[in-house]
Amino acid sequence: MAGTVNEAVAEVMAPFEIGGGRADEFDIWDYYRICGGAEGFGFATRADFESDPRLLHDQPRFNGTSEPSLPGMCAGGPRGLLDLSANHTESVALAGRAWELWTELSSRYPAPESLEAFVARSN
Repeated sequence: MAGTVNEAVAEVMAPFEIGGGRADEFDIWDYYRICGGAEGFGFATRADFESDPRLLHDQPRFNGTSEPSLPGMCAGGPRGLLDLSANHTESVALAGRAWELWTELSSRYPAPESLEAFVARSN
């Protein structure tokens, strides 16, 4: 069993490493990086735990450069240190915007045809 987060990720990702001698569908990665806090795509932290050492922050980029997490953001950590309600609220808003866009676009175009109709027309 892995002792650190990096060891755990490496252990879980190992079956999918390119050049591992497995079927092509499993050879799908050659590099991974824990990230999200620096770009704002990670998790919001609870205000009283922003400096907790158990929070995960972005690993250095492939070229070695590093970026600090945005204030109140991290790449992950124990559930009790994260403000998951912030992610939920943002997700609800994003889903609402996606639905509005879908309804707007779908009203402009005819309904989709079945695959059978497409195949019959193509022959």
